[in-house]
This record gives sequence, C-alpha cells and structure tokens, in this order.
Amino acid sequence: MPVPGPPMLDKASSAWLSDLVAKGAGGTLFLETDDCQAAYDELSARGVMFNDPPTAQPYGIDTSRQSLPPT
Repeated sequence: MPVPGPPMLDKASSAWLSDLVAKGAGGTLFLETDDCQAAYDELSARGVMFNDPPTAQPYGIDTSRQSLPPT
C-alpha cells in the first residue's frame, strides 16, 4: 500500500513516512480485495476473528483482524 500524500499528508511527511517504511518500520499489513464482504465472510467461516465487520469509510470498505496472541 503506497504511503499517502496530500491532502492526507503533506509532501515532507509523506517522504519521511516512505523512508521509514522502506527501512522496515510499521507492523501493519494491508490486503486489498475486490469484494471485502465476500472475503470477510470466507475468512470468518475459516475461523478468522475480526475487530469489526466490513464498514464503509471515505476511502472504501474496510475491516480489521485481531492481532495474534503472543507466543
């Protein structure tokens, strides 16, 4: 997922964040699908637990998965 630029982040902040991500910072993984609801339903049926159902956001539909417990 590309680092956002204006209007979400100014150019300097976007460049700074891009540099951090290139160095491996950030523990978030973003996945993209053409049908969030279908992917949510399929993964839920396989036992994946989500924090919330697919929800409309200004940038599209999204949901988030719970973190794995520490091992």
